[in-house]
Amino acid sequence: MLKKAVKFWLDAFFALRALIALRRLRQPSLVILTYHRVLAEDDSHRLCEQPGMIVSPGHLRNHIAIMESLGAVPMFLDDWLEQQKQSPENLPRLAFAVTFDDGWRDNFTQGLPVLREKNTPATIFLVSDFLDTKHVFWPEQILHLLTTVPPATVKRCLPGTLDWLRDYARDFRLGERKLSIEDADKVINRLKTLDDFEIYEHLKKTFNQCPELQPRAETAYILQAADIDALVDSGLIRFGAHTRNHARLNRLQSIEQLKDEVVNCKQLLEERLKNPIGLFCYPNGDITPDGERLVEAHYTAACTTETGLNRASTSPFKLRRLNLHDGNARHTLGLLATLGKGKL
Repeated sequence: MLKKAVKFWLDAFFALRALIALRRLRQPSLVILTYHRVLAEDDSHRLCEQPGMIVSPGHLRNHIAIMESLGAVPMFLDDWLEQQKQSPENLPRLAFAVTFDDGWRDNFTQGLPVLREKNTPATIFLVSDFLDTKHVFWPEQILHLLTTVPPATVKRCLPGTLDWLRDYARDFRLGERKLSIEDADKVINRLKTLDDFEIYEHLKKTFNQCPELQPRAETAYILQAADIDALVDSGLIRFGAHTRNHARLNRLQSIEQLKDEVVNCKQLLEERLKNPIGLFCYPNGDITPDGERLVEAHYTAACTTETGLNRASTSPFKLRRLNLHDGNARHTLGLLATLGKGKL
Protein backbone atom coordinates (compact mmCIF):
# COMPACT_ATOMS: atom_id res chain seq x y z
CA MET A 1 0.00 0.00 0.00
CA LEU A 2 2.81 2.41 0.91
CA LYS A 3 4.62 1.66 -2.33
CA LYS A 4 1.48 2.44 -4.35
CA ALA A 5 0.96 5.68 -2.45
CA VAL A 6 4.54 6.81 -3.07
CA LYS A 7 4.22 5.97 -6.79
CA PHE A 8 0.97 7.92 -7.02
CA TRP A 9 2.44 11.05 -5.48
CA LEU A 10 5.59 10.82 -7.58
CA ASP A 11 3.47 10.48 -10.72
CA ALA A 12 1.36 13.42 -9.58
CA PHE A 13 4.50 15.53 -9.12
CA PHE A 14 5.85 14.72 -12.59
CA ALA A 15 2.43 15.17 -14.19
CA LEU A 16 2.16 18.62 -12.62
CA ARG A 17 5.67 19.40 -13.88
CA ALA A 18 4.57 18.46 -17.40
CA LEU A 19 1.40 20.56 -17.24
CA ILE A 20 3.34 23.60 -16.03
CA ALA A 21 5.91 23.17 -18.80
CA LEU A 22 3.17 22.90 -21.44
CA ARG A 23 1.43 26.00 -20.12
CA ARG A 24 4.67 28.00 -20.24
CA LEU A 25 5.61 27.07 -23.81
CA ARG A 26 7.21 30.00 -25.61
CA GLN A 27 8.18 28.26 -28.85
CA PRO A 28 6.54 25.55 -30.97
CA SER A 29 6.97 22.14 -29.37
CA LEU A 30 6.38 18.53 -30.36
CA VAL A 31 5.54 15.46 -28.27
CA ILE A 32 6.34 12.15 -29.99
CA LEU A 33 4.27 9.23 -28.71
CA THR A 34 6.05 5.90 -29.26
CA TYR A 35 4.43 2.48 -29.37
CA HIS A 36 5.37 -1.05 -30.37
CA ARG A 37 2.51 -3.55 -30.34
CA VAL A 38 -1.23 -2.82 -30.29
CA LEU A 39 -3.04 -5.76 -28.70
CA ALA A 40 -6.55 -6.07 -27.29
CA GLU A 41 -6.81 -6.76 -23.58
CA ASP A 42 -7.81 -10.39 -24.24
CA ASP A 43 -5.33 -11.05 -27.08
CA SER A 44 -3.44 -14.30 -26.46
CA HIS A 45 -0.21 -12.74 -27.80
CA ARG A 46 -0.01 -10.79 -24.54
CA LEU A 47 0.89 -14.05 -22.77
CA CYS A 48 4.26 -14.10 -24.49
CA GLU A 49 5.26 -10.45 -24.79
CA GLN A 50 7.30 -7.99 -22.76
CA PRO A 51 4.95 -5.79 -20.69
CA GLY A 52 6.56 -2.56 -21.91
CA MET A 53 5.79 -3.44 -25.53
CA ILE A 54 2.00 -3.46 -25.47
CA VAL A 55 -0.75 -0.85 -25.67
CA SER A 56 -4.41 -1.74 -26.01
CA PRO A 57 -6.50 -0.09 -28.75
CA GLY A 58 -8.54 1.60 -26.03
CA HIS A 59 -5.51 3.14 -24.36
CA LEU A 60 -4.10 4.27 -27.71
CA ARG A 61 -7.42 5.98 -28.39
CA ASN A 62 -7.31 7.63 -24.96
CA HIS A 63 -3.74 8.85 -25.45
CA ILE A 64 -4.72 10.63 -28.65
CA ALA A 65 -7.73 12.15 -26.90
CA ILE A 66 -5.57 13.32 -23.97
CA MET A 67 -3.13 15.06 -26.30
CA GLU A 68 -5.94 16.77 -28.15
CA SER A 69 -7.46 17.90 -24.84
CA LEU A 70 -4.13 19.58 -24.09
CA GLY A 71 -4.46 21.55 -27.32
CA ALA A 72 -1.90 19.47 -29.23
CA VAL A 73 -2.34 19.16 -33.00
CA PRO A 74 -1.69 15.73 -34.58
CA MET A 75 0.94 15.84 -37.34
CA PHE A 76 3.11 13.51 -39.37
CA LEU A 77 6.57 13.58 -37.82
CA ASP A 78 8.26 14.44 -41.10
CA ASP A 79 5.76 17.25 -41.77
CA TRP A 80 6.58 18.85 -38.42
CA LEU A 81 10.31 18.55 -39.13
CA GLU A 82 9.98 20.04 -42.60
CA GLN A 83 7.97 22.96 -41.27
CA GLN A 84 10.46 23.35 -38.43
CA LYS A 85 13.13 23.86 -41.08
CA GLN A 86 11.20 25.95 -43.59
CA SER A 87 8.77 28.07 -41.56
CA PRO A 88 8.93 27.44 -37.80
CA GLU A 89 6.76 30.48 -37.17
CA ASN A 90 3.82 28.59 -38.72
CA LEU A 91 4.11 25.56 -36.47
CA PRO A 92 1.34 25.05 -33.90
CA ARG A 93 2.26 25.96 -30.34
CA LEU A 94 1.99 22.29 -29.41
CA ALA A 95 1.86 19.29 -31.74
CA PHE A 96 2.09 15.55 -31.30
CA ALA A 97 3.25 12.77 -33.61
CA VAL A 98 2.49 9.06 -33.25
CA THR A 99 5.21 6.49 -34.06
CA PHE A 100 5.38 2.69 -33.97
CA ASP A 101 8.64 0.74 -33.81
CA ASP A 102 9.48 -2.59 -35.51
CA GLY A 103 6.64 -3.03 -37.99
CA TRP A 104 4.36 -5.37 -36.04
CA ARG A 105 1.37 -6.64 -38.01
CA ASP A 106 -1.00 -5.62 -35.20
CA ASN A 107 -0.14 -1.99 -36.00
CA PHE A 108 -2.27 -2.63 -39.09
CA THR A 109 -4.92 -4.97 -37.70
CA GLN A 110 -5.56 -3.22 -34.36
CA GLY A 111 -3.77 0.13 -34.55
CA LEU A 112 -4.97 1.49 -37.89
CA PRO A 113 -8.69 1.29 -36.99
CA VAL A 114 -8.03 3.59 -34.01
CA LEU A 115 -6.00 6.00 -36.13
CA ARG A 116 -8.80 6.07 -38.71
CA GLU A 117 -11.41 6.71 -36.02
CA LYS A 118 -9.36 9.59 -34.59
CA ASN A 119 -8.05 10.76 -38.01
CA THR A 120 -4.52 10.70 -36.61
CA PRO A 121 -1.42 10.22 -38.79
CA ALA A 122 1.47 8.00 -37.72
CA THR A 123 4.94 6.80 -38.72
CA ILE A 124 5.98 3.14 -38.58
CA PHE A 125 9.71 2.38 -38.35
CA LEU A 126 10.36 -0.77 -40.38
CA VAL A 127 13.00 -3.50 -40.06
CA SER A 128 13.56 -4.08 -43.76
CA ASP A 129 14.68 -7.72 -43.77
CA PHE A 130 11.80 -8.93 -41.59
CA LEU A 131 8.98 -7.56 -43.75
CA ASP A 132 6.70 -10.11 -45.39
CA THR A 133 8.20 -12.97 -43.32
CA LYS A 134 7.16 -15.02 -40.29
CA HIS A 135 10.17 -13.83 -38.33
CA VAL A 136 9.92 -13.87 -34.53
CA PHE A 137 12.14 -11.36 -32.72
CA TRP A 138 14.62 -12.97 -30.34
CA PRO A 139 13.04 -11.55 -27.14
CA GLU A 140 9.74 -13.20 -28.08
CA GLN A 141 11.58 -16.47 -28.80
CA ILE A 142 13.17 -16.28 -25.35
CA LEU A 143 9.83 -15.48 -23.74
CA HIS A 144 8.25 -18.50 -25.39
CA LEU A 145 11.07 -20.75 -24.23
CA LEU A 146 11.01 -19.53 -20.63
CA THR A 147 7.28 -18.94 -20.03
CA THR A 148 5.46 -21.42 -22.30
CA VAL A 149 7.55 -24.55 -22.88
CA PRO A 150 6.89 -27.25 -20.21
CA PRO A 151 9.71 -27.32 -17.62
CA ALA A 152 10.26 -31.04 -18.25
CA THR A 153 11.04 -30.29 -21.90
CA VAL A 154 13.46 -27.53 -20.91
CA LYS A 155 15.14 -29.83 -18.38
CA ARG A 156 15.59 -32.53 -21.01
CA CYS A 157 17.32 -30.01 -23.31
CA LEU A 158 19.45 -28.37 -20.63
CA PRO A 159 22.63 -30.48 -20.78
CA GLY A 160 24.71 -28.86 -23.49
CA THR A 161 21.91 -27.35 -25.57
CA LEU A 162 20.89 -24.57 -23.18
CA ASP A 163 24.18 -24.06 -21.37
CA TRP A 164 24.57 -20.69 -23.11
CA LEU A 165 21.33 -19.47 -21.53
CA ARG A 166 21.93 -20.86 -18.05
CA ASP A 167 24.23 -18.01 -16.94
CA TYR A 168 21.65 -15.38 -17.92
CA ALA A 169 18.88 -17.19 -16.04
CA ARG A 170 21.15 -18.18 -13.17
CA ASP A 171 18.68 -17.47 -10.35
CA PHE A 172 15.50 -18.79 -12.00
CA ARG A 173 16.00 -22.58 -11.87
CA LEU A 174 15.63 -23.45 -15.54
CA GLY A 175 13.86 -26.74 -16.06
CA GLU A 176 12.12 -26.62 -12.68
CA ARG A 177 9.32 -24.16 -13.39
CA LYS A 178 7.96 -21.82 -16.00
CA LEU A 179 9.11 -18.25 -15.49
CA SER A 180 6.74 -15.34 -15.09
CA ILE A 181 6.75 -12.70 -17.81
CA GLU A 182 8.51 -10.34 -15.39
CA ASP A 183 11.32 -12.81 -14.60
CA ALA A 184 11.75 -13.72 -18.28
CA ASP A 185 11.96 -10.01 -19.05
CA LYS A 186 14.92 -9.78 -16.65
CA VAL A 187 16.68 -12.57 -18.55
CA ILE A 188 16.08 -10.70 -21.81
CA ASN A 189 17.68 -7.56 -20.39
CA ARG A 190 20.72 -9.56 -19.28
CA LEU A 191 21.04 -11.06 -22.77
CA LYS A 192 21.42 -7.56 -24.22
CA THR A 193 25.10 -7.73 -23.31
CA LEU A 194 25.37 -9.97 -26.41
CA ASP A 195 24.91 -8.72 -29.95
CA ASP A 196 21.68 -9.64 -31.72
CA PHE A 197 23.31 -11.90 -34.32
CA GLU A 198 25.03 -13.88 -31.56
CA ILE A 199 21.71 -14.44 -29.80
CA TYR A 200 20.01 -15.56 -33.00
CA GLU A 201 22.88 -17.98 -33.66
CA HIS A 202 22.52 -19.45 -30.17
CA LEU A 203 18.77 -19.84 -30.70
CA LYS A 204 19.25 -21.45 -34.12
CA LYS A 205 21.57 -24.08 -32.67
CA THR A 206 19.23 -24.62 -29.73
CA PHE A 207 16.20 -25.23 -31.95
CA ASN A 208 18.17 -27.47 -34.29
CA GLN A 209 19.09 -29.68 -31.33
CA CYS A 210 15.71 -29.41 -29.56
CA PRO A 211 12.97 -28.44 -32.07
CA GLU A 212 10.31 -28.78 -29.39
CA LEU A 213 11.61 -25.55 -27.79
CA GLN A 214 10.93 -23.43 -30.89
CA PRO A 215 7.85 -21.18 -31.11
CA ARG A 216 5.51 -22.01 -33.97
CA ALA A 217 4.87 -18.89 -36.01
CA GLU A 218 1.58 -20.08 -37.50
CA THR A 219 0.64 -16.52 -38.36
CA ALA A 220 2.85 -13.60 -39.30
CA TYR A 221 3.82 -11.19 -36.53
CA ILE A 222 5.43 -8.74 -38.95
CA LEU A 223 3.74 -6.56 -41.56
CA GLN A 224 3.10 -8.35 -44.86
CA ALA A 225 3.09 -6.91 -48.37
CA ALA A 226 -0.69 -6.51 -48.53
CA ASP A 227 -0.72 -4.86 -45.08
CA ILE A 228 1.85 -2.29 -46.15
CA ASP A 229 -0.09 -1.47 -49.30
CA ALA A 230 -3.26 -0.99 -47.25
CA LEU A 231 -1.43 1.22 -44.75
CA VAL A 232 -0.13 3.41 -47.58
CA ASP A 233 -3.61 3.59 -49.15
CA SER A 234 -5.07 4.76 -45.83
CA GLY A 235 -3.23 8.07 -46.19
CA LEU A 236 -2.54 8.01 -42.45
CA ILE A 237 0.72 6.05 -42.41
CA ARG A 238 4.26 6.89 -43.49
CA PHE A 239 7.40 4.87 -42.91
CA GLY A 240 10.89 5.25 -41.50
CA ALA A 241 13.94 2.97 -41.20
CA HIS A 242 14.78 0.80 -38.18
CA THR A 243 17.83 -1.07 -39.60
CA ARG A 244 17.85 -4.31 -41.61
CA ASN A 245 17.77 -6.74 -38.69
CA HIS A 246 16.85 -4.62 -35.66
CA ALA A 247 20.53 -4.67 -34.76
CA ARG A 248 21.60 -2.59 -31.79
CA LEU A 249 24.30 -0.39 -33.27
CA ASN A 250 26.53 -0.39 -30.19
CA ARG A 251 26.93 -4.18 -30.48
CA LEU A 252 28.00 -4.35 -34.14
CA GLN A 253 31.58 -5.41 -34.74
CA SER A 254 32.59 -3.38 -37.82
CA ILE A 255 31.86 -0.26 -39.84
CA GLU A 256 30.75 -2.56 -42.68
CA GLN A 257 28.01 -4.00 -40.46
CA LEU A 258 26.98 -0.50 -39.46
CA LYS A 259 26.69 0.57 -43.10
CA ASP A 260 24.69 -2.53 -43.93
CA GLU A 261 22.20 -1.95 -41.14
CA VAL A 262 21.89 1.83 -41.47
CA VAL A 263 22.45 2.63 -45.15
CA ASN A 264 21.33 -0.53 -46.94
CA CYS A 265 18.16 -0.57 -44.88
CA LYS A 266 17.20 2.79 -46.39
CA GLN A 267 17.92 1.56 -49.92
CA LEU A 268 15.89 -1.62 -49.48
CA LEU A 269 12.90 0.23 -48.03
CA GLU A 270 12.94 2.86 -50.76
CA GLU A 271 12.97 0.13 -53.41
CA ARG A 272 10.04 -1.61 -51.71
CA LEU A 273 7.95 1.46 -50.96
CA LYS A 274 8.83 3.53 -54.06
CA ASN A 275 9.20 6.54 -51.78
CA PRO A 276 12.15 8.29 -50.11
CA ILE A 277 12.91 7.34 -46.51
CA GLY A 278 14.16 10.26 -44.47
CA LEU A 279 13.54 9.16 -40.89
CA PHE A 280 15.64 6.73 -38.85
CA CYS A 281 15.02 5.21 -35.43
CA TYR A 282 17.81 3.70 -33.29
CA PRO A 283 16.95 0.14 -32.15
CA ASN A 284 16.84 0.07 -28.36
CA GLY A 285 18.05 3.67 -28.46
CA ASP A 286 21.66 2.51 -28.78
CA ILE A 287 23.82 5.11 -30.53
CA THR A 288 27.51 5.13 -31.47
CA PRO A 289 29.60 7.96 -32.97
CA ASP A 290 30.10 6.04 -36.24
CA GLY A 291 26.41 5.21 -36.33
CA GLU A 292 25.48 8.85 -35.77
CA ARG A 293 27.71 9.96 -38.63
CA LEU A 294 26.15 7.45 -41.00
CA VAL A 295 22.62 8.41 -39.99
CA GLU A 296 23.29 12.12 -40.39
CA ALA A 297 24.86 11.52 -43.82
CA HIS A 298 21.91 9.52 -45.18
CA TYR A 299 18.78 10.62 -43.31
CA THR A 300 17.06 13.89 -42.48
CA ALA A 301 16.21 13.06 -38.85
CA ALA A 302 16.53 10.37 -36.19
CA CYS A 303 14.58 9.32 -33.11
CA THR A 304 16.30 8.43 -29.84
CA THR A 305 14.95 7.00 -26.60
CA GLU A 306 15.62 10.19 -24.65
CA THR A 307 12.32 11.42 -23.26
CA GLY A 308 10.74 14.84 -23.20
CA LEU A 309 9.59 17.68 -25.43
CA ASN A 310 11.07 18.59 -28.80
CA ARG A 311 11.31 22.30 -29.53
CA ALA A 312 11.88 24.12 -32.78
CA SER A 313 15.53 24.40 -31.74
CA THR A 314 15.96 20.64 -31.07
CA SER A 315 18.41 18.84 -33.36
CA PRO A 316 16.43 16.70 -35.83
CA PHE A 317 18.90 13.87 -35.15
CA LYS A 318 18.26 13.81 -31.40
CA LEU A 319 14.48 13.67 -31.28
CA ARG A 320 12.97 12.80 -27.90
CA ARG A 321 10.04 10.43 -27.56
CA LEU A 322 7.68 9.02 -24.93
CA ASN A 323 7.61 5.21 -24.94
CA LEU A 324 4.02 4.48 -23.91
CA HIS A 325 2.40 1.19 -22.97
CA ASP A 326 -0.33 -0.18 -20.73
CA GLY A 327 2.02 -0.24 -17.77
CA ASN A 328 3.02 3.43 -17.69
CA ALA A 329 0.12 5.16 -19.42
CA ARG A 330 -3.06 3.36 -18.48
CA HIS A 331 -4.46 6.68 -17.27
CA THR A 332 -3.96 10.37 -17.97
CA LEU A 333 -1.75 10.67 -14.90
CA GLY A 334 0.66 8.06 -16.23
CA LEU A 335 1.00 9.67 -19.64
CA LEU A 336 1.64 13.11 -18.17
CA ALA A 337 4.05 11.68 -15.57
CA THR A 338 6.02 9.97 -18.34
CA LEU A 339 6.29 13.31 -20.13
CA GLY A 340 7.20 15.09 -16.90
CA LYS A 341 10.10 12.72 -16.23
CA GLY A 342 11.73 13.75 -19.51
CA LYS A 343 13.62 16.82 -20.63
CA LEU A 344 11.26 19.78 -20.64
